Amino acid sequence: MKTLHFTIKGNPRPKKNNMSFIKTKSGKTALVQSATYQAYKELFLLQIKNKYKGQPISEAVNIKTLYYRGDNRKTDLVNLQNGTLDLLVESRILEDDNYNIVRSTDGSRVYIDKQDPRVEIYIEFLNSDNEKEEEKQ
Repeated sequence: MKTLHFTIKGNPRPKKNNMSFIKTKSGKTALVQSATYQAYKELFLLQIKNKYKGQPISEAVNIKTLYYRGDNRKTDLVNLQNGTLDLLVESRILEDDNYNIVRSTDGSRVYIDKQDPRVEIYIEFLNSDNEKEEEKQ
């Protein structure tokens, strides 16, 4: 089974829990990503941009993410995964993060590594013959 591996340095940030309210020019209140998440997003995109040169992935894959957080704060694995999947789409590694492409996120975990916070991303291409058998059952 073909697997791609990427290491992104920096303390992984969940997208959902890093929102802030701002006042727009028209005086309305808007909900936007916090400066903390924006900084992580920029760091992620900068690091990953030269690591994959192919077309966006449009076939069935498992995305295994190992998060090594730089602090002990509680965080939801699913929120971390949502942010990572959105960034993989934005960086054009994945065509989309819908269930036809991201079939599973098996093996994902959250760990603590205060010395070297990062996310290890493994994109495992699923065997299309096995997928067809599973769909029949």
